Amino acid sequence: MTIIVSLIAGVLQDRDENNYDNVTILYVTLAAGSVVVAGIMIALGFATDFIGQLQWSRKKRVENGHIINAKKQEFESEGHAEKHKKLGVINFSAVIVLILGAWVAYFWGLATKNTY
Repeated sequence: MTIIVSLIAGVLQDRDENNYDNVTILYVTLAAGSVVVAGIMIALGFATDFIGQLQWSRKKRVENGHIINAKKQEFESEGHAEKHKKLGVINFSAVIVLILGAWVAYFWGLATKNTY
């Protein structure tokens, strides 16, 4: 992922004669996106038991074992199982595409001698 962002930043910088204005906007946008994702995860951690239970202590997990088991049963139910399987395949495919994109960018850089 870093290689892809570096390539995009390089293209943006080369486009306007080595000026960092567009590159700065790129990195500020990426940082803002990270803050938004972190905020959503924190809010969901407090709002739902599904994500919140990841932060529970062992004592709290033992006390609320029935909640964990109910959520697990709901997660594995017939209607939700297919949806979660499809989501897992989509996420796995996205990771593979990103890895392949990074490899392509790396080898393109080697082939064209555009390395750091």
